[in-house]
Amino acid sequence: MNIETLLNTIQKSCDDFISQNSESILKQIESNKKTIDNNFLKFKIENIDKNSWGVYVFYINPTKTISTYADLKNLWETDSNDKRLYSPKVIKGKFKTLNAGQSTCFYVGKSEDLEHRISQHIHQKTKYTTYGLKISEHDRLHTDNTFSYSYFILKVKPTDNIKDGMKCLLVTLERHLRNKLKPLIGKQ
Repeated sequence: MNIETLLNTIQKSCDDFISQNSESILKQIESNKKTIDNNFLKFKIENIDKNSWGVYVFYINPTKTISTYADLKNLWETDSNDKRLYSPKVIKGKFKTLNAGQSTCFYVGKSEDLEHRISQHIHQKTKYTTYGLKISEHDRLHTDNTFSYSYFILKVKPTDNIKDGMKCLLVTLERHLRNKLKPLIGKQ
């Protein structure tokens, strides 16, 4: 078997798993949705075992409509002191009006330690170069918006012999969710 055939077989297996489980994955993500308290210093992620491999989704729920890409970009890229914040960019081609009271997918990611990575996205400061949302730093968005997060655990503490296969499945699942949920921030 040549490498091309092997890689196609691996990818097909990942695609088949997601195809067969997509509906239940999306239901689990919906049922795990939790609002992020704007008191970020005290906010903690709960009920996710350490070393849980899976995907996560962040949502924004505006109390006032954000009607243009430029408005969201401006709110996202600077803090209340007009200081530039370094976080993933707003994707212009995926922008749609954010209606008041309507939750919208903001970001999709994957991790080999969901609890830690979700916490990083919320608590991390913009001075750190790790790619992340750094939601607590985006104070201009907190005034008229709330955020929530959700997740789907693929496997807790996978054994060493399946970790490489798990990585392929995580990447494929993240890509599938991006295509389905169309997040406003992050990779295109």
